[in-house]
Amino acid sequence: MNINITRETADHLFRPPDTETGSNAEKLQALRQRLQLRKREQRSLERKVRQETRARRSCLS
Repeated sequence: MNINITRETADHLFRPPDTETGSNAEKLQALRQRLQLRKREQRSLERKVRQETRARRSCLS
């Protein structure tokens, strides 16, 4: 039973938000998509910086 509760909680946490209804629904959806894209790009940039830092450190050693 405890496993089911944990699974339901995890499913709830990682579920995408429900589709909004109303006059601003399309704007909200577009905003969320832009934020997701920005977050993805930021993670990619951070990963690249970390890899370059590691490469520089390994060359100095």
